[in-house]
Amino acid sequence: MLWFAQPSCPTKACQRSLEVYPIQGPLHLLGSHRELAWRIVCELLQLEVQNFVIWADPVPPASAKAVLHVELANAVDAPGGDVDLARPESYLIEVKPEAALQIQVTAADEAGLKHGLIALVANFLDQDRIRSGWEYGYPDFPVRGIVEGFYGTPWTHADRLDMLAFLERYRFKTYFYAPKDDVYHREKWRELYPPGDAARLRELVADAKQRGITWIYGIGPGLTLEFSNAAACQLVLDKVQSVANM
Repeated sequence: MLWFAQPSCPTKACQRSLEVYPIQGPLHLLGSHRELAWRIVCELLQLEVQNFVIWADPVPPASAKAVLHVELANAVDAPGGDVDLARPESYLIEVKPEAALQIQVTAADEAGLKHGLIALVANFLDQDRIRSGWEYGYPDFPVRGIVEGFYGTPWTHADRLDMLAFLERYRFKTYFYAPKDDVYHREKWRELYPPGDAARLRELVADAKQRGITWIYGIGPGLTLEFSNAAACQLVLDKVQSVANM
């Protein structure tokens, strides 16, 4: 997977200080979604986290110097403005440099938590330092993604897995699979995928689901399909159902 800079997030309102504060000690992850936070920060964003982010019990130890709470909520009043966390994929970040550094990421749903954590890393963190303040944001388009529908040599299986990771990292949520030179998508559309190809498609679907990405299968029977032939049209439905069952 190629290294990309931290993505810029669709900020709608924010107030961040110019001053940065040192993070003195490990950052404790709290809340019912701390497992998601761990995966986003450590795996997806590849943050340098040695001696920085740790797994935590539901209650941090008294010695904790920095705490990150990740939670879902229906509505929150932001400092300095109204925040509607009923809006899909919205998030609110609050950073308060108190005796123990308090970081709160609250969101409408799990997708919003991802966006908020990405924004926290991109807009507040600078290695072992952090800015205080708050930020509210959400994506402007409900459907965001790519179509793999080109002619020529199709992507490899590894390419597609890398693309799914890229899509999640940059807040996309849709992958439309329709490569023209996948023969079972087009020329051999009547035939079921062989076991090896079917296993790779199942892995793609499972990886997309784990990342919160909608995986859409396209079929291209137009070269040979007779639209007036009910039996042929049923074959299309059967083929699509065989992929849906993966």
